[in-house]
Amino acid sequence: MIRNFITYNIHTGEILGKITASTDDAFRDVAEDEMIIELVGANNIDNPENYYVNTETGQLTKKAHKFYSEIEIYSTVNTVDDVDLNKMILGNIQNETQVEVWRTDHFAILRYHSYPSTNEVNDANSKLTSSDTAIQAAGQAQLDKYYADCLAVKARFPKPDTE
Repeated sequence: MIRNFITYNIHTGEILGKITASTDDAFRDVAEDEMIIELVGANNIDNPENYYVNTETGQLTKKAHKFYSEIEIYSTVNTVDDVDLNKMILGNIQNETQVEVWRTDHFAILRYHSYPSTNEVNDANSKLTSSDTAIQAAGQAQLDKYYADCLAVKARFPKPDTE
């Protein structure tokens, strides 16, 4: 009898594909780190990309959050707060306990996309060379803001301890 199955990665829960085959054939080509679930009743899904398998329970689960590519996360890191950033990350990994681990593993690239432009420093330094004290004060304020923004990024995405 022909049935519908999905294959998934046993470590991440990511759905790898749909199979329509007999039970014997479906299990024949399963890789070492894959598992199969038969799709019956409520488990019959149209779009596997909207689901994952909870690796602790083995249950097929609809993704709670939209999947964002890492590029989407990096490019929006300056426009979202930490709550929304964590939701975006959760959409990728589907495991709330791993969000902080992901942020730690990706701290350098998150920082890179969060730092203010170095053009701000160049502009501030050129103002500091002016003979006009008002322009100098504006340059100093701009430089102070740049450094404060850099320190805020470091606080938001701390470097992991390497001990």
